[in-house]
Order: sequence, then structure tokens, then C-alpha cells
Amino acid sequence: IISDVDMPIMTGYELCSKVKNDSRLNKIPFMLVTSFANSENLLKGIEAGADNYITKPYDDTTLN
Repeated sequence: IISDVDMPIMTGYELCSKVKNDSRLNKIPFMLVTSFANSENLLKGIEAGADNYITKPYDDTTLN
């Protein structure tokens, strides 16, 4: 799953937590992609269970 952090209904952190806390889904790799590049946001991603955290802008090879 590749998700932005800033979304209208729930944040990417919330979505990630829901996926990672669901035993049927928690094996699916989860990547957060965002323009929020500070250490506080990275820590939030780690705490949510994200497998990777990529900041924008990024080049196409980053997602390969």
C-alpha cells in the first residue's frame, strides 16, 4: 500500500495503523509518501507501523 499522509477523511498514519492492527492485512507492506519531511512526522510514521516513509518530491526509481 502506498498512501499519502495528508488525506481528507483520515490521515495516512491512521490508515496505516488500521491496516497494521488488522491480522488479515498486517503482512501487506505499507509506505507513506508525504511532503512532511521532519523527524516528528517520520516518527509518527514509524509508530503507525509504516514499512517505509518517502518524502516528496521523489524520483520514479525511489518507488521501484
